[in-house]
Amino acid sequence: MSESFVFIVDTDPAIRASLQVLVESAGLRVKTFESAKHFMEGYSIDQVGCLLLDICLPDLTSLALIKELSKHKFSLPIVVVFAGGDIPTSMRAQSSTTIDFVEKPFKDVDFLGHIKTALKRDVENQKNRLQYHTIQDPTINTTAKLRTPQLAKIYPWKRLYGELDTANGSGLIWISGAAGSGKTTLITSYLEARNIPCLWYRIDEEDNDPASFFYYLAIAAKKTTPQPHDLLPALTPEYQMGTETFARRFFSQLYRRLPAPYALVFDNYERLSSDSILHSILREAQQTLPEGISIIVTSRQPPPPALARIRASQHFLWIDGDALNLTKEEANHIAQIHSKQTLKKNQLDNIHTLSRGWMAGLILMANAKKPPENRPYSETSAQALFDYFAEEVWQHVKPETRLILQQLSLIPFISEYCANQLTGVQDAGETLSKLADGYFFTCTDT
Repeated sequence: MSESFVFIVDTDPAIRASLQVLVESAGLRVKTFESAKHFMEGYSIDQVGCLLLDICLPDLTSLALIKELSKHKFSLPIVVVFAGGDIPTSMRAQSSTTIDFVEKPFKDVDFLGHIKTALKRDVENQKNRLQYHTIQDPTINTTAKLRTPQLAKIYPWKRLYGELDTANGSGLIWISGAAGSGKTTLITSYLEARNIPCLWYRIDEEDNDPASFFYYLAIAAKKTTPQPHDLLPALTPEYQMGTETFARRFFSQLYRRLPAPYALVFDNYERLSSDSILHSILREAQQTLPEGISIIVTSRQPPPPALARIRASQHFLWIDGDALNLTKEEANHIAQIHSKQTLKKNQLDNIHTLSRGWMAGLILMANAKKPPENRPYSETSAQALFDYFAEEVWQHVKPETRLILQQLSLIPFISEYCANQLTGVQDAGETLSKLADGYFFTCTDT
């Protein structure tokens, strides 16, 4: 508490001095101001504390000061002291979790209790407050989280462009497939081919916290929108009980500053937990979409249950792993683009057969020093595939799931019952089924 301050604003020097003595008697630090103007000039958002003010101030009324603080998103807890009579209706309308009212005369113990509660609240508020104002800083470095992918070699995936055209413009597009199946390549090439600007956002585990998600999304919006705008609202603690309502407000404001056509891309959506509140936030984002703006999601998982109603609507397109499997013609073109040598027809055919249309595997084999001809694979391409699995797939698996896969790795087909019995893990079969749903290089026998 030693780093916190109680900011006392009162026009009467005697009252300021009296309140200062009382507050300091509780071991709290105090800063006094004779007017609202002086407080606004002296307060900084990096200071943790609470504001103690009289209900009537000559230069700026208490209500006006509260509105001014709200306008600047300070979220500073406020204790308003008043003497007799009712609190003005206009001020009661401003009442929230950040404002408390204390009537004179008061008991010192009760009064100090209000102050300590307000200080404790502001410790929790400060992180969000500082994050919000950081968004205003134009010197913030663009992180990998907000950077649009740049692909040196792009294949025009025209087979799927037509499907994307039908959903583009006020729809949600869900693209799911295994790691390396070409999800990012498809979206990047499509947006470039159609000359559609985008806001690209890479999801990670931190986005399970909605405050973090809205914080970074506001940064991305500030960097990508063509015209300067006021800041998008921050999800401060007072909004936490109404996150979905806040999401509608946030996205409505965001959409108003985006040109049409435009795309919001949320990449790596599988990084979210199954019960993440972001599923509901995404639903709200889709339901407020205006004409000409689309949301595109890439994931290694199918759409979550929270989007069931949207999936049944006409404003939803799902391109799954089967659709992402390359045709023989597509595979041949992509292999030639990425190979450092001219490939023969039998090499192209073998690469397509061995990769089974999986883009990452196809590119790795095409880049091998000795691309496959009539043998299953070369040493070089096998090592490249192993390295890819180790880096992009295996490291994202929970330890208990790795153990199940290691125990069953030599068995090409197995029932759920046998998987449970062989591993000694009661839900091993269910785990394999979930991996299949997530395109994790396992499949169910239909």
